[in-house]
Amino acid sequence: MLNTDKLIPPKGIYKYWFTLSKNVYVSNLSQGALLLYNTVNGQSFESSYIPFIEIVKDIHKPENLGIIGLKPSIEEDQQCWATLQHCIEKKIGLLINVEEGKSKPINLLPILSLQKDIDKFTISGEQDLIGHNIMSYLTELNIYINTDCEQSCPLCTNYHKQVNSCFKGATSTSLSLKLVETILNQASNSSTKNINILGGNIFRYSLLHELLALTLKYKYEYHFWINHKNFDEETYQKIASLNNHTDIIVSFPLGKGSIESVAKICLGNDRNTFQFFIETEEQYNYVSELVETFPGIKYHVHPIYNGTNIKFFEKNIFLTREDILSDTISMRKIFCNQKLNSNNFGSLTVLPDASIHANLNSKSIGDINKDSLLDCVYAELVQNTAWRKVRNFEPCNRCSYQYLCPSPSNYETVIGKLNLCNVNA
Repeated sequence: MLNTDKLIPPKGIYKYWFTLSKNVYVSNLSQGALLLYNTVNGQSFESSYIPFIEIVKDIHKPENLGIIGLKPSIEEDQQCWATLQHCIEKKIGLLINVEEGKSKPINLLPILSLQKDIDKFTISGEQDLIGHNIMSYLTELNIYINTDCEQSCPLCTNYHKQVNSCFKGATSTSLSLKLVETILNQASNSSTKNINILGGNIFRYSLLHELLALTLKYKYEYHFWINHKNFDEETYQKIASLNNHTDIIVSFPLGKGSIESVAKICLGNDRNTFQFFIETEEQYNYVSELVETFPGIKYHVHPIYNGTNIKFFEKNIFLTREDILSDTISMRKIFCNQKLNSNNFGSLTVLPDASIHANLNSKSIGDINKDSLLDCVYAELVQNTAWRKVRNFEPCNRCSYQYLCPSPSNYETVIGKLNLCNVNA
C-alpha cells in the first residue's frame, strides 16, 4: 500500500502542483518536439522548449504518480511559465495550489496496456494464448468468385491493389460453389457481417444463380460488386430482388451514355452504391455534376493512383497538420492506431485460386482448400502481413502526429511513399 505521508512536501519547497488532464495524449517523449493533444475538446499544443519537455517527462515518471511540484525557478522562467499557462487555457494542463500539511495529489495518466497484446505472446512463445475466441476478430470477407471479363480497363490490374474492385485475370479461374459455401459456413462462427462478392465480371460466373440461393441460407449483408461496363439489368434485378446490396464500379474512361442509363435503373434503391474511381480533378468535377443530375444517388469517390498523377494526390489526398486536427480524435482511436491497422484489421480476401490474404498487397496466409478461416486469422495475428501494420516506421516514428494520423493504407504501398502528408515531406 502507498504511504502517502512520504508524499507530503517539506514546507516552502513548492507553491504549485502541475499535471496533465487525463484526456491528454502526449506524443513520443523521445522526440525533440512535443505534442500535447486533448482528446475531448480537440485542443493541441506543441513545444520544443526543453525545460517544458522535461516537466512533461517528469510527470510521466512512475515515482511521480502523474503530478509534480513546480520549483520556484520555473516561475522565474518566463517562457516556461507562459507555456504552462497556454496548456492550462487549452484544458491540457492543470495547476493546483500546494496546501501545507496535505499529501501530494495523485493523477493516474492514461497508458496503453493490453492484457492480450499479441506482440507479447509471440515474443514470449505463448502463441496458444491468442487462440481463444480469435474468430471474433474477423468482421469482413471479400470473396473473388472469378476472373472472367471482356473489358480492357487501362488500370485493371491496379484498382484492386488500392480499393475494393473487380479485376481481370490472365487466365480464366473461378472459385467452386462448394468452396464459397465452406467460406460462408465457417464465417458463421465469426463476427462477420459484410460479405463482398467480387470477381472479373461476376455476371459471367456460371453458378451465380446457385450463389444467390446461398445468400438466403447464410444471413450476411452481401455486396455484389459490378463494373458499370458489365451491367446487365436482368441479372441486377435478380440480385436486388433478394435484398442484396449492389456496388457499381465506375472507372474512366466511361462508356458513352452508360452511366446515365445505369443510374436511372438503380435510382431509388438505397441498397445501390456507385463507387467512382477518379484520377484527376476533371473526373471529380464530372462525378459532381452527375450526382447533381440524380438527386438521392448513393456514392463514394475513391482516388486512384495511376503512376503519373502524384500531383493530384499531393494536392487533394496528402494530409496537412490542419487536416489531421480537423476532427477531434478520441484516446481510444489513438491507442488503436498504436496497435491495429483500421484499414485492414478484421478483413480477409479469398481469390479465385483459393489463396487467402489479409491484404492484396501482402503475401498469402493460407489456401481455403486446406486451411480454415480460423487458421488464417491465427496466421495473420502471428505473421502480421497487414492487420497490425502501424506507423512505427520512418519517417512517421519521428513525427509528433505519428498516431493521430490514419493507419497506413494501400496508397502508401502503391505510391511507394510511407507518409502521405505534408507534415514531414
